[in-house]
Amino acid sequence: MMRRLFIAGLLIACSALISHAQVTIFDPALVWQQLETPHFVIVFHQGLEQIAHETATVAEESYEIIQKEFGKAPTEKVYIVIVDFIDSIVGSATPIPQNTIYIGPAQMRLADWANVRLDSWIRVVVYHELVHIMDLDIATGANALLRSIFGRIVLPNTNKPITFIEGLAVYEKYKHLGESRLNDANTIMMIRQMVLDNTIPRFDEISRYYNRAAWPPVGLLVYNFSSWFLRYVEETYGPLSMRRFNDVNSASVMNTLSLLFFGDNFDTVLKKSLGKPADEVYAGFRTWLRQKFSAEIEAISREGLTASVRVTHLGWLSEQPAWSPDGKELVYSHRGPGRTGLRLIGADGEHDREILFGPGELPSFSPDGRSVLYTKLDFKDFYYAFSDVYLYDLEKKSERRLTYGARAYVAAFAPDGQTVYFAHHIGRDASTAISKLDLQSGKITPVQEFSDNSVTVHSLAVSPDGKTLAVSLWRRGGYQDIYLLDVSPEGGGELKAITQDKDEDLDPSFSPDGQYLLFSSDRGDYRVANLYAYKLSDGSFYKVTNTLTGAFDPAVSPDGTKIAFTGYSSDGYDIYLMPFDPQSWKSVSIQQETLPLWSGFQKTNFSIKPYDMIPSLLPKLWLPFSDGQSVGAVTFGQDVLGKHTYQIVAGWDFERSKPFYLFSYELAQILPVLTLSLSDTRDGTTQGISAVMPLALSIFQQQWLSASYDRADRPAKEPEHPAPWTEDVYAAQYTYQSVRGDDLWRDTLSVSVKGELISPSDAKPYRRLTVMLSEIFRLPIVEAHTLSIRLIGGWSDAEKAEDGFSVGGHTGEFAVRGFAEKVQQGQQALIASLEYRFPLATIERALGYWPVFFDDLRGGFFVDLGVAGKTLDMENLKLGFGAEISLSLTTGYFLNWAVRVGIAQGLGEPSPRVYLSMGM
Repeated sequence: MMRRLFIAGLLIACSALISHAQVTIFDPALVWQQLETPHFVIVFHQGLEQIAHETATVAEESYEIIQKEFGKAPTEKVYIVIVDFIDSIVGSATPIPQNTIYIGPAQMRLADWANVRLDSWIRVVVYHELVHIMDLDIATGANALLRSIFGRIVLPNTNKPITFIEGLAVYEKYKHLGESRLNDANTIMMIRQMVLDNTIPRFDEISRYYNRAAWPPVGLLVYNFSSWFLRYVEETYGPLSMRRFNDVNSASVMNTLSLLFFGDNFDTVLKKSLGKPADEVYAGFRTWLRQKFSAEIEAISREGLTASVRVTHLGWLSEQPAWSPDGKELVYSHRGPGRTGLRLIGADGEHDREILFGPGELPSFSPDGRSVLYTKLDFKDFYYAFSDVYLYDLEKKSERRLTYGARAYVAAFAPDGQTVYFAHHIGRDASTAISKLDLQSGKITPVQEFSDNSVTVHSLAVSPDGKTLAVSLWRRGGYQDIYLLDVSPEGGGELKAITQDKDEDLDPSFSPDGQYLLFSSDRGDYRVANLYAYKLSDGSFYKVTNTLTGAFDPAVSPDGTKIAFTGYSSDGYDIYLMPFDPQSWKSVSIQQETLPLWSGFQKTNFSIKPYDMIPSLLPKLWLPFSDGQSVGAVTFGQDVLGKHTYQIVAGWDFERSKPFYLFSYELAQILPVLTLSLSDTRDGTTQGISAVMPLALSIFQQQWLSASYDRADRPAKEPEHPAPWTEDVYAAQYTYQSVRGDDLWRDTLSVSVKGELISPSDAKPYRRLTVMLSEIFRLPIVEAHTLSIRLIGGWSDAEKAEDGFSVGGHTGEFAVRGFAEKVQQGQQALIASLEYRFPLATIERALGYWPVFFDDLRGGFFVDLGVAGKTLDMENLKLGFGAEISLSLTTGYFLNWAVRVGIAQGLGEPSPRVYLSMGM
């Protein structure tokens, strides 16, 4: 039994590592090729050849810089997979089972959250992810020896605060390339607000992933804020501080426990590398931040701050305001804890309510005020997630999809109410274009195409007369500027630059009279995003706001008296109002720079060949084990496209004096996904095959069908099986999941139906049917209170009760807490459960500087009902009730766990039962 548990634990650990490396299932119609450089193998599909050559050049340039910085480099080539499958930013890296970077060509509205001043998106993403690869690959001291023996299972540098992983990539990009999220307006704004509020976070708050309750979210802390800490460390303790830290951390033998999601004490590592304890280093950083940003705050304030009124109060990501035609309401998008959707609010700040649940973006009213236009990402077929244009009818409360697979990510109505202009991706390399849609005919007509990948459309607005588009365009070289595009019938599609410099100019918007063009820009000494205005009649510029934090997404009211914009506070982003008063604006001079010419993609001399999966599929690691009765090893592998995955456990069984093995293989090259498994252990031999096929996929609704066949040849086992026996199991399962929402209310429904045919050699074949319904309601309360209902029914025609269903215990489908496991068995079973869960306390504290973090504490009450037998006799119904306390924690800086302690009383039982359970 212990041996089976031990091997199961190994397989679970391997599965966790594989899932960390797992990629999505790509379209089988894609034809994959590869391009090999001295240090990289770049894998890509058709339509990305020029991007692949650019990636090759950028990767080799980045490699040289980072190798000098860290003093080390991987011994094997790094894979870079380029794939166009989603209208979203794609950039990730994994050191398991081999060093691999995944990137996508789309950059869309990258400037909303990142620094776009570098010459290309490929440089931004490749440099960032390559820092991860070359950092996490480091193993020194005894760990270098262990790596040479056991391979890539030894990754000591993965076990360190996320500050020194994600923050490191952001900092290194700033240090060597000059631009990154570190010196982006959004990051600077966030830290300036922290200094204003005296809310600079503790180190344990910025060093790991957890379910943070307050703004800013963990992502901004571990990436953006953390990079400033590393900047301080190197400015204070020397430019090689990161190298010294990595050398010490990667030499710690305790960090070989990364497989167990544990490791060395951070304070110990920091003392060895910097000579100072962590408390002292971080206290110095906080003092340094206050001094630096207090001076900025004073300088900005001397100019006089713009007065505005906060309209929304949800914080987090409340942004992108647009006025109703009558000026009485604003529509905006919101994302935050418990809420995601498009919302309406009165211009007076009253009646804030959700009109559409889900990830709608960039909403705007139709000219008649009856509908809201927006874009939304959703699945296309089973292999892609593309963005399209949608229209929501406010009266009918219904959604209408306007485009299908257009890859449109920003849209705006023309004044006629029948034409919609939108920006979208064209081609595989994520080049962009502007097109127009005629609502009556459904015809889409190209307006302007930037098919050479030199320009990315960020945002657009239509002039009041419908003759001009104002667009924010990113051009290669790192220029994010405002342009005017003539779309009048008599015009020639002329594109006129309004701004042309290295400042980020975004989200243009016309005043209702067409005299002014407003936009957001981070120009100035302190990179504060403010609103600016351009007067179309004479070409003059004005600074509209002067804020300490930022002003974005300007929208002038229809009567021309107010400006709605997105502002920032300690709660995050919200919608604000200020007067539209050109007389109060400050006249400024904005000079245009000469843009460097982009001569197109430069082809390298590296040859292109068909994709070879074998090198990446070969095993790169192994781990020995022994349970006293056997010795063996475990390994696994996966090709970089995730088409082939395998796990192998093999060794020698001393009890049987023969070898044993467990093998599983997954083929995800096409749908359905196939899995094959084989084993030969002291428990017998098994063979199995399964297939999983999606039937329908969308953001909020999914349907899956799976089927499997398993055969087992078992040795004799008294008293159940006095002779060797075999068993064949045929199974099929249908699963349905959906999520519905309305403001804070959520309804998550899961339904599954599973049928099995079991054919043992020493008994009659029998059937088994299990039907499960689970529904979880998030109650409309700001804190996360949930009420869940679970109903499970089972039917079988097995001769033996134990071959049917068993109720009882605190785990499994047919659990009835408060009773022993298998308290009842039979051919029929029925379970009903009602559970209420609620927050008890937000802890968010680490165990000193150890990689253990206590997140929050939740409580729950439950009632379980269950019965099993040859027939369902309700007189034998078992009823259990009790309470649970659940502790969420993070170990190893990124693995989230839940530990539950419960007490349950079974009705009629002499005493309550206490139980403990853990899960990820």
